Amino acid sequence: MDTLLPYPPGNLILFPEPNGERKPEIRHVEGDSVSVTFVECDLDFNDLTGYHPRNCDMFYPLVPLLGRATKVSDYLTVPLFSVQVTLFPNSGISIGLTNHHSLCDASTRYNFLKAWSSIAKHGTDEFFLASKSLPFYERVITYPSSLDELCLNIPGIPAINMEYQPPHLVSPTDKVRATIVLTQDTSIGLRNGNGDDDLERFVCAVDWRSRLDPPVPQTYFGNCVGASITPTIKSTILAGENGFLTAAELFGKALSETLKKKNGVIEDGETLIKTAFMPIPGLSVSGTPRTKIYDVDFGWGKPKKHETISIDYNSSISVNASKESHADIEIGSTNVDLSTRSPFFFVSDLGNSSRLVDVLWI
Repeated sequence: MDTLLPYPPGNLILFPEPNGERKPEIRHVEGDSVSVTFVECDLDFNDLTGYHPRNCDMFYPLVPLLGRATKVSDYLTVPLFSVQVTLFPNSGISIGLTNHHSLCDASTRYNFLKAWSSIAKHGTDEFFLASKSLPFYERVITYPSSLDELCLNIPGIPAINMEYQPPHLVSPTDKVRATIVLTQDTSIGLRNGNGDDDLERFVCAVDWRSRLDPPVPQTYFGNCVGASITPTIKSTILAGENGFLTAAELFGKALSETLKKKNGVIEDGETLIKTAFMPIPGLSVSGTPRTKIYDVDFGWGKPKKHETISIDYNSSISVNASKESHADIEIGSTNVDLSTRSPFFFVSDLGNSSRLVDVLWI
């Protein structure tokens, strides 16, 4: 695909653990490629694109698996990206993407999609090139070497070794996924289903591209995010009458303090990582309303529905700008009990860099 010319495919290279001087790297060599699969499906297209509770299992055949990691000489090569196009006869198509999280963050993935859809829609890369959105590959961020070691040895996460294989979605599951739309005119209370007096917190990823000193180009390819973490709070307070307002106040204060620190993701990197992976529950979020995901147009108009399948891995929630209005927010969750069909929000620790990101446009 012409889109891949400015986005050369590559693989994650992992070296044996005893050789600590060889850090993991993303490498592109001549002949590297991306797996693209075309399949046909007889599932109910209208049911899949709804906002009501639907079995999670139905979506798994629509997102591609990454290829298996293979040993080459003295290192392990791990595929990082795959695409699947699924045809629903007389109804529509879906485009499923899976990428290893070490490859990029949501901003980079969105830039790739804008490039691909622009070329597909116009039949030429002229508009894409005119937008001056070519990916920026230079490694311009300098950070302490101690941060490398900490990231490779995050507490509670198994070390990636020469037997490593990318994770995958497992069926069958007793979960369903549903989506709610939070409009500007709607006020809802988000309460978790835990009635115990536990400690909880909210962890949010912050895009640091424009916030570093000096700033990093918005087209920087890779991961350029840091965590904003609220202080811990008892779950009984969050479940109370003013729980939503309390949570919003805590989050707003934590985010404000995070953004005041220039190069905070670098200077406070060790503290942030250690805090993020403390054994305290936390609600994590995938996606961001900033990406305007429903503006991705391959020439057929807006997609009917967007789903973040990867929230099944760690029981997080997805947040995206709504299809109908950028001012409204779509919130997706897979933590819905089949027996009651009553949605609740589950708390989980922040995901790690070895997880996958599966997204689906229908």
